[in-house]
Amino acid sequence: MNSTTRHGLFLAVVFFLSCVGALQAEFPTVGIDKYLDACAARGEFNGVVLVARKGKVQYHRALGKASIDGGVPLRRDSVFRLASVAKAFTAVSILMLREEGKLSLADDVRKYVPTLPYAGATIRHLLHHTSGLPDYVKLLDKHWDAEEGDLSRRRFATNPDALGQLIKHKPPVRFAPGKRWDYSNTGYMLLALVVEKISGVPFSDFLTRRIFAPLGMKNTVLFTPITPPVIENRAWGFRLSPDGGERLANDRNYLNAMYGDGEVYSTAGNLLKWDQALYQAKLIPAAAVDEMFTPGRLSSGKDTGYGYGWGIGNRAGKKVVNHGGGWVGFRTWIDRELESRQLLVVLTNNSSRSMGMVRDGVLALLAGKEPRLPKSPVSRLLGERLRREGVAGLKDEYRRLKSSRAKEIDFSEARLRQLGSYLLGKKKTGEAVVVLELNVEAYPKSVRAREELGDALLAAGRREEAVEVIKAALNLAPGSDRLKRKLKEIKRP
Repeated sequence: MNSTTRHGLFLAVVFFLSCVGALQAEFPTVGIDKYLDACAARGEFNGVVLVARKGKVQYHRALGKASIDGGVPLRRDSVFRLASVAKAFTAVSILMLREEGKLSLADDVRKYVPTLPYAGATIRHLLHHTSGLPDYVKLLDKHWDAEEGDLSRRRFATNPDALGQLIKHKPPVRFAPGKRWDYSNTGYMLLALVVEKISGVPFSDFLTRRIFAPLGMKNTVLFTPITPPVIENRAWGFRLSPDGGERLANDRNYLNAMYGDGEVYSTAGNLLKWDQALYQAKLIPAAAVDEMFTPGRLSSGKDTGYGYGWGIGNRAGKKVVNHGGGWVGFRTWIDRELESRQLLVVLTNNSSRSMGMVRDGVLALLAGKEPRLPKSPVSRLLGERLRREGVAGLKDEYRRLKSSRAKEIDFSEARLRQLGSYLLGKKKTGEAVVVLELNVEAYPKSVRAREELGDALLAAGRREEAVEVIKAALNLAPGSDRLKRKLKEIKRP
């Protein structure tokens, strides 16, 4: 990035911050625009934001790319994977069946899933994340198609497959039902099987016929990669390489065929229809909606802060229900302030760690406050420098950035480590060594930083230097058998 570009970005940031105070009395459209622009310029936002109040859209903008190759821009009606935001659809499905007298929330799950090898967990426990059932994701990571080490290349697993693994391996429960709160994808995966058992139709058909179609959510679908539906204007998950120079696919996972705990695709506009349907009690009675937004209680009487598919909180004295999601390249959020009927939807597809900060920044602007900007990863700034000028002077550039822009750049150990590992994978060993030397300089007490530098030096053919670096790591962790073995291997003729 040249000095002119840096100066332009600085002025843009200053301008959007200056808008905050002036726009407190009216809707902060300009402030949100400038904020999102600044986040995008730092590589920390790529998505769609929608704000509505009492059902009327006040802000709706798409910014960034929908395709992995960067050739297709996002649109306001781009269709995103919702990840765990979809749990609310599963919860409402259960409540619809309850209202029809087809189940009780006090029913043992095994009434509908009799092969489940755990007793005592009720439908309510599953809804509230208090069942204590083992995590099917960790179980399948360990056992499903295990000969294929790369998770993105394994055979797709489905809910019956996950249930089969629970039956086969029967890992221990985490705690007795009702004793603790522990977020559980297993619970919502099983709830989808309950819906299928009672309704007699696939979960995807139930959602479409009973929720999506009646509400006019034409761009919403339960996705399965086994028989993938055609999704127009689909957003694909991707991530930037640590140096910012490549766009890498981050969309496939062998668990993408699971359902109940995620895998619904939708648009921000369709989620507004969902929001309004809950206020208008179109699917379940108002009393059931209120129940859904009431936090569960543990057997000790402690409030869990979670209802049925929704987190429950308070913002400035007003009740708020919300939920986030994160899977492959997607980070999502839906936020409903019940008294004012304000809705915020944030949908992203670029694997950003900063979605939560972007969400909070928009909420701050809506409240007339000054938002915080996410920090720029130092790995991308150094990557730009490497592509532009090569490795010469890179250490001086890093030190200059650290002394002059410490508050706006993420200098974490992980950022340098990721950049060094990426360069090493690209066979750019000289550049990797320089980056990892910086990491040791910045984090001299980190065993991992020294070990990775030793690996890079060895890859660069600098064996004697690698030995000294691994020795230094071993001095920091004298009990490490791994480092002892590595040192012995390096010294071997």
